[in-house]
Amino acid sequence: MANLTIAQERQKIKQKRAFLVKRDAFRAGQKVYIFAGRDRYETANAWRESYLLAAEEVKYGR
Repeated sequence: MANLTIAQERQKIKQKRAFLVKRDAFRAGQKVYIFAGRDRYETANAWRESYLLAAEEVKYGR
């Protein structure tokens, strides 16, 4: 994941948690959804807070 995130995003993850969307990460037009936290509990919380947003993006192609 370190190669997909910038220092500011990694700092946010270390502080608590983050939901990130990376466009064109490996291929043009591709989106990568990252749910991350400082530990497994914060990672789970990041997912709980944001999975519906990611699902909506995938469903409606936003």
